[in-house]
Amino acid sequence: MSYITRKRFKKRCVCGELNLPFNTECQTLGNVIMFNNAPICFTTSQDAYDYFVTNEDNQGLKRAELVNNILKLTSSELRKYPKKEILYNNRWNKIWSTPFMQKYKRADHNDVWLWNYDFYNASIEELEEIYNLIK
Repeated sequence: MSYITRKRFKKRCVCGELNLPFNTECQTLGNVIMFNNAPICFTTSQDAYDYFVTNEDNQGLKRAELVNNILKLTSSELRKYPKKEILYNNRWNKIWSTPFMQKYKRADHNDVWLWNYDFYNASIEELEEIYNLIK
């Protein structure tokens, strides 16, 4: 399976210090994201969610853009600005109340919404549907 970085990955990982620019292509070995045959992280790890998107369909750049935009629109940073807090709350109300969205919530956290593996690897059509729901 093919992944790309959706933003710069500059940190310590399984193989040591690594600095991968945006749109760097990586492969997988089993459920491990690899770069130059060195392991970076598991495909279901928080690092994978924070820095990578699947590119199996050669739509990685579009997927990265949509994931980044959705995360920006739902960022708790918006709560710092009184005029944007209403938008923030309205977006999250839509997410929580839309049955279609439930498959993107991590099941191990009942009281908070954390995006799961399926969200970060969703099809372009599904990500567009999410984006259009909350924009």
